[in-house]
Amino acid sequence: MNQLTQSVAYLKKLIDNKKIRLIVILVMYITAFGLISYIAYTNILANKNKLSPYVEEYGKLDNYSYSYTIKSLDKNDKLTITSVSGKRYIDKQIMHYDGKYYSVIDDEIKDFPITAFDINKLDNSDIYKYLQIATMTKSSNCLDVYQISLSKFIKLVDNKQQAINGYVTISLVKIDKKLVQVDLNLTNYVKNKSDLYNYFAITINYNQINEIIDF
Repeated sequence: MNQLTQSVAYLKKLIDNKKIRLIVILVMYITAFGLISYIAYTNILANKNKLSPYVEEYGKLDNYSYSYTIKSLDKNDKLTITSVSGKRYIDKQIMHYDGKYYSVIDDEIKDFPITAFDINKLDNSDIYKYLQIATMTKSSNCLDVYQISLSKFIKLVDNKQQAINGYVTISLVKIDKKLVQVDLNLTNYVKNKSDLYNYFAITINYNQINEIIDF
C-alpha cells in the first residue's frame, strides 16, 4: 500500500511539472492524430477500391452482344487490327471471326485462333475479377480508370507467382451509369510473355443488353 501511495505521489509530482505535462499532452495529441489519420486513410482506401454499383451489375450480365477490337504493334510498329463479334444468352455464347462461327463449349471457345491474350479470359465475369484486385486511378462522369500490378494480374490470369514491375490498365466507359465499353491495355502483360509486340490492347463494346433471345 505504501508503495502504491508513493507511486501516486510521484505521478502527481510529474503532472504538476509544467514541462512534463506539456510533453505528455503532446504525446497524447500525436497518438490521437495518428490514429485518426490511419482510420481516415483506411476508409479512403476502402472506398477507393470499392466497385461502383454499375460495375457490380456488369459482372452479373449474362445477356448481351459484344465486339472485340484487338490492336497490336509488332517490333517494327506494324499495326494489326483484329475484329471479333459475338453474343451471349445465359450459358450459351457464339463468336464470329473471319467468316467463321465459334461456339462456347464447357466455358471455353474451342479452336479459336491463338492471340497474345487468351480470348476465353475476356468474359465480363473475368473482367469483373480483374477489377476486384485493381485500384481506381481516375474517375469522371463517363470514364473510370483502374490499374492492376502486373504481378497480381499474372497470378490471377496465369496462376503464376512472378515478381515484376509494371501494370495493366482497364478503362471503363459508361453512359447513364451503364457500362458500354471496356478498354484493356495489356502491353506490359504481353511483352512479359513475348518480345514480338510493342503494344497490345483490346476494346470491348457491349450492345443489346438483356435483349438477346435464345439461340
